[in-house]
Amino acid sequence: MRARGPDGAKDGSETFYAKVYPDSTGATVHQFLSSLDHPPTLPMARQPVRLPGVLAYRPDLRLLLTEGLAGQPALPGLVHGVHSAASHSADAHVASLRAGVREAGRVLAALHGVAHAVAPSHPPGQVWRDLVRELGVVAHVWPETADAVRTSLGDGVLEATTSAERVLCHGDYTPSQVLFSDGHVSGLVDFDTVCWGDPAMDLGRFLAHLDLLLAKADGLVPQPLGRQLFEDLLGAYGDSAGCRYDGTLVGRADAFRRVALAVSALHACRQLKERRLDLALRLLRHQPDHPDDDNCPWRNA
Repeated sequence: MRARGPDGAKDGSETFYAKVYPDSTGATVHQFLSSLDHPPTLPMARQPVRLPGVLAYRPDLRLLLTEGLAGQPALPGLVHGVHSAASHSADAHVASLRAGVREAGRVLAALHGVAHAVAPSHPPGQVWRDLVRELGVVAHVWPETADAVRTSLGDGVLEATTSAERVLCHGDYTPSQVLFSDGHVSGLVDFDTVCWGDPAMDLGRFLAHLDLLLAKADGLVPQPLGRQLFEDLLGAYGDSAGCRYDGTLVGRADAFRRVALAVSALHACRQLKERRLDLALRLLRHQPDHPDDDNCPWRNA
């Protein structure tokens, strides 16, 4: 639920959001946001990126109130604009999209660099176990779809998604969670799945949803723009993270991307969304031409 303060301001300063949770997730989000500096921000070179501030939490109602943030989730619109723009303006739309993805990479690096926050731990391999459980549910009704997802996942996904590395993760980092204002990231929202986990989990989920947006807009496998955006995200992330990672993160990010696509396919199946199921399966079956370890965007920086 979205509501405005008593003065009815339209600049977002008096906007707040109310969410009722079915479980203790609201308490987790409240503890996380309250454990940060106030107002909660991520340090960035241009200006700090805001996170929602907590206004109130009612444990008896499982009701969390957070402030609204300025800005809009611009990346989905930029993806649509790339494929709907006239030929003479397409290059400008691609440039804006690539710049936005690089901004998202830098913001994610800043979030992963937060050293102290109250958040649950995401055990290694939990993403894989959740996927296996979802596969079992779908297999009872749509065994052919479950088999198609298993086959399309490929080899090595389990091993690549069980790293013990832990940073502060968003947990649901997608293009829709990143707010932009005047061409720069202004805020980051929706921390229902915040946790200490593998940084590749956030990178892979973002890339999967970006691929789905591109495929939905174009109706085709998103190449070569998909590769460019993959490199933009990981390159900006690596630069902002101080080149702390070697090229193994590329493979792990792609493994988590594939898991996220598999989950999207299974959810689409259960929701009878045939087009989204088809797009997710096509992306899973496609082997993207991503940079290898020697060509990792930040390996030799």
